[in-house]
Amino acid sequence: MTEPVDSAIDRAVEFLLGMRRYGLWQDFVLAPGWSDEWVTGYAGTSLATAVGVHPCLEESWTILQFRARSRTAGWGYNMFVPQDADSTSWVLRLAEVIGAESDPLCIAARESLIEFRHDNGMLGTYGPTDEIRRFIGASADRSFVGWTSPHACVTAAAAGVPGVIAPHVLVEAQRADGSWHSYWWEVDAFATALASQSCPDPKSRERAGVWALARLDDPGSYGAFELANLIAITIHAGVKSDVRVAIAVEQLIALQEANGQWPASARMRVPDPGDPHPDDRSDWTEGGRIEGAVVIDQRGIFTTSTALRALTSYLA
Repeated sequence: MTEPVDSAIDRAVEFLLGMRRYGLWQDFVLAPGWSDEWVTGYAGTSLATAVGVHPCLEESWTILQFRARSRTAGWGYNMFVPQDADSTSWVLRLAEVIGAESDPLCIAARESLIEFRHDNGMLGTYGPTDEIRRFIGASADRSFVGWTSPHACVTAAAAGVPGVIAPHVLVEAQRADGSWHSYWWEVDAFATALASQSCPDPKSRERAGVWALARLDDPGSYGAFELANLIAITIHAGVKSDVRVAIAVEQLIALQEANGQWPASARMRVPDPGDPHPDDRSDWTEGGRIEGAVVIDQRGIFTTSTALRALTSYLA
């Protein structure tokens, strides 16, 4: 199994290195355009699991440094959109990978995340709403209780930044079935993969592993994004020796295309700012650009980055 995994990783690395535009990775398209700050934080952090501190990551960080100076602190979906906690967390994770975590911009960004924190220790995607309210043209009385509510998927991303999330927070946010809830994604596997990676409690990770293994009884029923996250969960849970994981890895490799990418299958939804329960909504607009839309990573960068993270973890 090692040789096919190594080969798949090499192809994915080559694909990702060739997909940067103007020093950043760009994927997903919404009304503000392509996402590059958030996607670069995620893709760069994922790429580093395979190549370490690569010159392209240092170049991307230099650009992100420049971008941060146009804001009070942190990073966003792209240079036009106000700061959010998810994008900021992923860029901070990238900065840590290349040893830039002591940069004053990183210190300011970490401190700014306090404004996104709820009493339970979890983060909302947005905290202060003045800037994002102006950006989307929302009236003063429009609710933002959805975008500012505690989000497990965002909190799990931030948990990868040392000192931002208290150890007990992810344990308490885990659901009874072993998963963590995704606010911005159609499936919970992404949030659960991120949370199980950072959760300090072995029993919590074990429950997540049971949840993931039950879904790997039929690995062929998943797209690459969800399948890669399920594999990652089993690795963090310490159950990758289960035969279902090996079969899932084979299936994931089989889905990889000749150019090294995995077919785009990361389905992100954009709830209404006032909607804290997007799971209850059914009238999503496929490929839309504003609230109510469901979009995929058109360039396959987010899916490929996720598969790469899973496979490098599998070998490790």
